[in-house]
Amino acid sequence: MLTEIVDAALLNRNLYLKIAGCEEKRMMVSLFLLFFLAAFSAYVAKQRGRDPLVWFMLGILLGIFSLILLFVLKPFEEDHLEQKNKIEENLTPKYGALAEEIGEVSYENKEWFYLDQAHHQQGPIYFRELYTLWLDNKITPLTYVWSEGMADWQRINELPNFINK
Repeated sequence: MLTEIVDAALLNRNLYLKIAGCEEKRMMVSLFLLFFLAAFSAYVAKQRGRDPLVWFMLGILLGIFSLILLFVLKPFEEDHLEQKNKIEENLTPKYGALAEEIGEVSYENKEWFYLDQAHHQQGPIYFRELYTLWLDNKITPLTYVWSEGMADWQRINELPNFINK
């Protein structure tokens, strides 16, 4: 009788160890799969312009759903470029119209070309260099200049506020 009880206890113990070992293997496989999905989510997120660390954590929490979500969302760079283009489209015409209304012309930020005494094109140079040539009397009010935004070559004395600067 005692041997039967010992045999039953050993049988139960062996059966328990088999089940526990199987559960440990399943848990290890599940954890490996979960970390693989998280790492793959981070990789895809980086490729699509999103923060890989955040998407790694979301991959751990959501599993396969994080990958689905990444593929449904637009790449972040495209969203950013679209917003930037919309902002530029809205601001550029307004700024140009405002500058025309005020009558303010900015010479400093443009590249300039001028015709020397032999009527050869010189440049591009910035306004500061052009102004230095003016101070050194190497160009005169009758010198032709051109810059981006001008329809044609004009004499310096025809440009508003050019000599006063």
